[in-house]
Amino acid sequence: MQHTFLTADDGHPVTIDLREPEAQLITMLRFWTNGISGQSRVWNSLSHDLGAERASACLLAFDEVLRLIRQHGWGRLTPGAPQAPLSEQERNFARFVLMCVEADREEALQHALFLVTPAAMLPLFLAAGRLGLPLICRESRCRLQRAMRDG
Repeated sequence: MQHTFLTADDGHPVTIDLREPEAQLITMLRFWTNGISGQSRVWNSLSHDLGAERASACLLAFDEVLRLIRQHGWGRLTPGAPQAPLSEQERNFARFVLMCVEADREEALQHALFLVTPAAMLPLFLAAGRLGLPLICRESRCRLQRAMRDG
């Protein structure tokens, strides 16, 4: 799926191929750091898409992931402004979260080493899996609904 971001230099839109969960993770990351209004926007979107109970669990995992990166990370996770171009750091964050759900556990843990100290690898992996799973399930449900509607 393609999502459009605006470039900072000339304001022209740039289309980037991202899966829906990746785009949602990047949007969550960008808005969550913008205070109460951004966090409300993230909550409203998730609770609409997932239901209140799943949204709450997803946000708890998201908060845990951010806390682990903040406390044990090798560097800062710096999200862009809502309409800024996608950074490599944001893309890697989103891919890591999906990898924790979909990929080989050892591979995901190796990637965790680039984000946090060894002591925080497993907690980060587990929290990222709890964060990514509801987003991937939603993507699958949407695909199935489209196939049934179009099919």
